[in-house]
Amino acid sequence: MATDVDMIKDAREQWDSAYQAGRTNDKMGLECLRFSLGKQWDGDLEEKRLKASRPCLVMNKTDEKVRGVENDFRLSRLGIKVSGVDSNSDPKMAEINAGLLRSIYYKSNATAIRNYAFSQLLRTGRGNWRAVFEYVNDRSFDQCVRLKRIVDPFSVQWDPFRLELDNSDANFCFIREELSETQFKLKYPKAELFSWIGSDTSQTNWRTQKSLFVAERFWVEIAMEKLYLVDRMDKERGVTARMAVTKLNPDLDVVVHKNDRPMVRDVENRQVWWQKMTGKEEIEERRRLPTKHIPVFEAYGREIWENNIRRIKGMVEDMMDPQRMYNYVSSSYAEQVALAPRMPWILTAKMLGEYQDDWDTMHEENLQYLLWEIDDANPNMKPFRESPGQISTAYEAALSRYDHDIMSASGRYQANLGERSNERSGAALARRQHMGDLGSYHYKDNMSIAMNDEANVVLEMARNVYDG
Repeated sequence: MATDVDMIKDAREQWDSAYQAGRTNDKMGLECLRFSLGKQWDGDLEEKRLKASRPCLVMNKTDEKVRGVENDFRLSRLGIKVSGVDSNSDPKMAEINAGLLRSIYYKSNATAIRNYAFSQLLRTGRGNWRAVFEYVNDRSFDQCVRLKRIVDPFSVQWDPFRLELDNSDANFCFIREELSETQFKLKYPKAELFSWIGSDTSQTNWRTQKSLFVAERFWVEIAMEKLYLVDRMDKERGVTARMAVTKLNPDLDVVVHKNDRPMVRDVENRQVWWQKMTGKEEIEERRRLPTKHIPVFEAYGREIWENNIRRIKGMVEDMMDPQRMYNYVSSSYAEQVALAPRMPWILTAKMLGEYQDDWDTMHEENLQYLLWEIDDANPNMKPFRESPGQISTAYEAALSRYDHDIMSASGRYQANLGERSNERSGAALARRQHMGDLGSYHYKDNMSIAMNDEANVVLEMARNVYDG
């Protein structure tokens, strides 16, 4: 396949702009993902404590809260309702579109795809999935539309200048895919073994010893057109119909005028293109997609703008500090409890005598008795152990406090988790349950926005495929 230097250069510049703009969110998202999976101690602190044989417990309450919201989303079974936009809409067409969507969703296992994306949204701040064209089977030229999940949310890089929550105004998007060298050679035998990489030299670690990355690139080309409001004559029925068109038929169309001015305006004709490439060449030929929007869908946890910088947050980030403190206090408490029965013995050096080995290993072996020698300087003294100190009740107070801080950060309290709380009446329990739902409702709401965008794009793609 021919190398297109300008195309590769433009693609790298686009990737770099997206990569740099999303770098902070990606870094925090990855840290949150690892944190939710149990990596909750700072690396240096954990290493020091382990070297000193001190416990580093992980009492993972974060994942418990995340799973609560995740499973609540699974139970809610969000769906898409197709309806006409005005009174002139055809109810039968809406019903046909609804049936088409149901068929595509069923065959794509869309529920599982969205559940995975929502899980990633809660942990990393964003979840992604996509729509693709597939052949119906290996012996057919008929195509269909299917949804596919995107396993790694950090493999997707978007146009940093997009503003819409559903990314409908994005002008480009990349999906990075990792392939083994064997897979790459089988799929692209004529292509050079070369990994996709942006211009940023810090990204050189993408090329591993036995694998490499390729990139799918989506981009939008915009052409301006004239849109006319016309009365079109139906010669067979002898009636006219008012409609908006981009191409005039001089035999049938009469442009509508308002205040002696023709009803015409400039509109954008968005064309979406796709290609797959390495860092050196195009390995799958570019082609135009039958949609006005990039068929990649992304849902956010929370989107916050600060000084024109987009911050994406999931559910985990705000729970990290109280969770760390909960782990630290739990570890300190466990350490005190474990050391209580190992208080030091009080005895003289003379008493150890030939039995020192037994005394040195007594904490490792379950000895039935301990021998000692009489110290002539203290003949009436025998070895004795100090009484263990009283474990402070401050541990329980601290654990209770940080447990509440975790609940406050997540918006999920005992009543939401089925635990016993101060509420007794059914109405009080319902109110507490409602407050917990409000604390995490924005995650489901943002997911529904992405699902609406998905339905519009899938229908647009499906109409072009099945009509063609």
